[in-house]
Order: sequence, then structure tokens, then C-alpha cells
Amino acid sequence: MTSGEVLVEVGQRHVPFFVVLTGDVQVFRTSGGAEALFITLGAGQFSGEGTMLTGRRGLTRLRTITAGEVIELTREQLLGLIQTDAELSEIFMRAFILRRIELIAGGYGDVVLIGSTHCAGTLGVKEFLTRNGHPFHYIDLDRDADAQDLLDRFHVTAADVPVLIGRGDVVLRNPSIQQIADCLGFNDAIDRTSVRDLVIVGAGPAGLAAAVYGASEGLDVLVLESNLPGGQAGSSSRIENYLGFPTGISGVDLTARAYAQAQKFGAQVMVAKGAAKLACARSPYAVHLEDGGRINARAMIIASGARYRKPAIANVSQFEGAGVYYSASRMESQLCAGDEVAVVGGGNSAGQAAVFLAETAKHVHLLVRGDGLADTMSRYLARRIEEHPAITLRTRTELVALDGERHLDRIRWLDSKTGVVETHDIGHVFIMTGAVPNTGWLDGCVALDGRGFIKTGPDLSPEDLVTSGWPLARSPYLLETNRPGVFAVGDVRGKNDSDDHQHDADRTPHRESLDDRGERADVIDEDRGDNLPGYNETDRGADAEPRRKIRDGYYVASDNESAEVARGRHAPHRFQRQKWVAYDDHPGCHDNEADCKEGERSDRHTADHATHRSVRGSLNGNERADDHGERTPQDHV
Repeated sequence: MTSGEVLVEVGQRHVPFFVVLTGDVQVFRTSGGAEALFITLGAGQFSGEGTMLTGRRGLTRLRTITAGEVIELTREQLLGLIQTDAELSEIFMRAFILRRIELIAGGYGDVVLIGSTHCAGTLGVKEFLTRNGHPFHYIDLDRDADAQDLLDRFHVTAADVPVLIGRGDVVLRNPSIQQIADCLGFNDAIDRTSVRDLVIVGAGPAGLAAAVYGASEGLDVLVLESNLPGGQAGSSSRIENYLGFPTGISGVDLTARAYAQAQKFGAQVMVAKGAAKLACARSPYAVHLEDGGRINARAMIIASGARYRKPAIANVSQFEGAGVYYSASRMESQLCAGDEVAVVGGGNSAGQAAVFLAETAKHVHLLVRGDGLADTMSRYLARRIEEHPAITLRTRTELVALDGERHLDRIRWLDSKTGVVETHDIGHVFIMTGAVPNTGWLDGCVALDGRGFIKTGPDLSPEDLVTSGWPLARSPYLLETNRPGVFAVGDVRGKNDSDDHQHDADRTPHRESLDDRGERADVIDEDRGDNLPGYNETDRGADAEPRRKIRDGYYVASDNESAEVARGRHAPHRFQRQKWVAYDDHPGCHDNEADCKEGERSDRHTADHATHRSVRGSLNGNERADDHGERTPQDHV
């Protein structure tokens, strides 16, 4: 590489991965045409952050400041190393995750969002970007003095909010999530023309778990998500009864970990592209998208989940995002800090929301239709609510009215014990009641029960199988629908809810991960457990051997280390610049797809093995591993 050479540009579609052998590479973030130095990478360091996993456009500019040598890999080659080498996987995944966290925390991205706390659309855009792990800088019209200057510069008015400025020059006024995804290129790397081994509809805990298992087994997996990754669980403030997280974990964090884990194994996730119809007359099946596109698949998993049931109040939609909320994350808690709030629901998600909001709200009123919480809520959570001085439990109470203009100002509830309707000046209501399955798009393809949930396995009647023309001698598998190769998991599946039909986020992940994975313990790597949903490379830090200092996810050499004598996986790297050729097409690919794929796998294995040795060799100083894992001297470049 030459001095001043730009290796990666902001907004670049295909971002390569670099290991610096000699010389220095600077990483810049850009804003309004100006550059700001983020960090300088020297010998023994590597580039990349979450973009390397998602395949999305680059967020930073990489430019050399001195001549030197680097190893350059494509994203596909990097993923091959991550999937096949445990040590490299740990190093790279940890760095990518921590670097993306720093970008998000600092708002260092290619998006500026101008909005208002009184605007319902603002909250929706913030939630979409946050749940997709995309960094953005937020400017509040009500608080930031520079907001008007920015509005004048881009010729927009306060009536246009929320306003999203993408990549410095693209202005979207009150955009939909589909427009945002297209502007930022969330789905640019996804090929819509190929027939997928497995298509999963829904990126909740069940869908992401299925993606992890399928991709780790070598399947070509595509996940379709119409709205926000994580489903109802992703909106939970804290989940405490999910195996492996003794101190609990937020829904956003759980989703981010599962999201990265699925992509680590090669699964792709298409966001803001919902399924509109399932064509199930013959295999391969076809999912018709809301934007008119079509995805073909040999097998399908339906994990489209369920949504909270809206109360029978005429103007509830008027206040959604402006006083009425269906999740209780950090964003919502900031909106109601110091105010009284009401939470409607008796399940675990409502209980967790009440406890979480009580940390910042003046007081929390928990409205429950039943006589108590014993039948619908975990005992540990019910006890917290009963003993919390800032929470009032109101049993046999229903929300009956909402009042306000642009924002919710007051609510009325009915006390069924006395028949009295009370009015309270409460401007924030969190609704977490009931469950409505997201099955309308299936258009009669699979059998549903009386409440609209999907019937699978033994729940299917002989009539269901006859009606669909079940063609196989065997019966459907446990999670299989009345269509061969079409499965259903999670909240969308019948007999998967509690007695009062409250699908709550806190119980959902545990049930999905242990029940719906269908006794797939045999596919879990006993040594590492990499494909356990929610497992994250950063979880190993407590019991790992002493390592080099890490600053913000970047390697920092210890004072007493020498680049000339260091050995082992954390040693500084020797450099050579290598450009890896793409795989050639194989004869017969158009005639026999199976033979073509097998030939590609064979060549890819050989090429990846060579790539593997080169990168590992650079990470191991002046040593490399030969084909049998033995150490041999490596010539100096």
C-alpha cells in the first residue's frame, strides 16, 4: 500500500478486511465533509467492526499515512476464518462487537436524526435504528440550539420531522422504516434470485435461534423481518429467566447478540421487508414480499410471532408513540422520567416494565383485569411489585379512555370492584396485554387453530392433512405444519401461550430456546457452545488467560512486548499484501446445481485453508501452521 491510499470509503458497498503488517492506517469518521480521526492502526492490528458481519456499507474511511503492507480479505473469506478457527473467531468477534458499541455510544455513523419528543414518528425511527444496531446522531428540536440551523441548511421545516439525513446529503422527511433501510443499504448484500436452503420469517428469539442452528449446520439461511429484530422479547426492559444470564439481560442486548451470532455463521437478515403472501402449492416454496419481490426456499420456518392486543379504545392509534407505547426500553423511560405512568397487563413483560419504569418515573400504576398476579406472573416478579414503594397494583381495573391533542394528557380507568371511573393526569401508558398472531399473510397455506395460531405436529387433525394434500407416508414432525418442510416456532405456534393468552416477552425466549429448538442438543459444540442463541464472544473474558490490553476493542501492545520476538496468537503481525482471487465458475454448474455446489465447496475449502494459514501465520509472528497443525519456520517477507 502507498502513502495516502484510501482503502475503504464511507458508504462503500463491499468493505474488505485488512491486517496491518507494516506501516500505519488511520480510521476517520466524516461529518459534513470534514474528517475526524477515530484511531490509528499500526503493525499487529486489524480493521473492521460490525459491518464485517452484516455486509452493510462502510461507516468509516480508512487511509494509509505511511507506505507498508497489509493482508486483505473479502468479507466472505473473513467469515470463513471466523467459522472454522476458534481463536481467530474470539479475537475478531470481540473486536467487531466492541467497536460497533463504541460507534453507537458516540453517535459516530452516517445518520443524523432530527426529531422531537412530542413526535410519534421520532420514537419509531430511533427504535428502528437502535434495534438494528446502526449508530446515529440525534438532534432534539426542543433542546438543541443548533437544530434550526440544520433545518435551514437542508430546507426542511419542523412540520417535516422526523427528518433523517443519511450519508451527509440524502434527506428523508418523516420516512418509513422501508425508506430508511433502502437509504442506508441495509439489504444491499442480499441476493434475492437464488433458491435458499432455508427461509425464516421473523427475527424474534425463535427465528434468530433457528438461523443460528441452520447456518451453523452449513445451510444457506435468509431471515425476513418486516419491522424490528427481536420481536416482543426485543422490546423487554429486562429478561431474568433466560438460561445463562443470572443477572438478567435486556431485550435489545439479547437481540444484538443473537443477531451477530447468526451472521457469524453466515445467515443473512433482510430487514423492513415483510412477507405478504406464502405460495405453497409446490416446492420450492415462495415468499412474496410487501415490496413486490419474491424469495424462493426449499424449506421454511415461520417465526412471525404475535403482537400485543390493542385496547378497544377508538383513539388509541392517535397517541401511539406520543403517550401510548407497546415496549418499555431505555428510550421510552427517558420520555417519562419524573412523571406518573400507567402499565396495562398482568404478564411478565408488564411486570418487568413496571419495575424498570419505577427507577425513573414518579410513580407507576399497574392495571390488571384479574384479582391478582399469581396466575399470570412469575412469583419473583410479583413480589418485587408488591414490595416496591413506587408501584401501585390496581386489580380488576381496566383502561377505558385516552384524552389529549398532539400528545396524551390524561387517561381514565374503570374500577370493576366499585364501578367508578377515575380520571388521572397521566401522559404515558404502556400496553402489554393479550396476543394476536401474525398469520394473516399465510393466506390459508397452513392450518390454524380457532384463535389464528399455527397448528403443528400432533395438533394437526387428519382433516388438516387431507385438506392440504399431505403427500408423505410419515406424519408431520413436532414443529412441522401440514405442508412438508414448512415449520412453525415461537409465539406464532398454537398451544404456545399461557392460560390467559398473554404472550409476554420475559417468558418467550426461555420457551423458544429450550422447547422450539426441537432437541437439537446434538449440534451444539460441546467445547465452545458457539451456536447457543445469545452466546457472545465477550462472555469469555472472565475465565480467559491473561491477554493484551484492549482499549475500545482495539489491540494495544504492552510496554515490554517486542514485535521481533513475540509469539502466539496475540503476537504482532508480519506483513505482506495479498489479494485473494475469487472462485472460478465450475463446468456443469448450469446443468447440475448439486454438483456445482459440491465443486465450489471443495475449492472453497482449499482456498479458505490457505487463507486461514496466512492470517494465522501473521497473527503468530514468524511462525505458521502447516496442514497438520505443526509449527514450521516462516521466511521473512
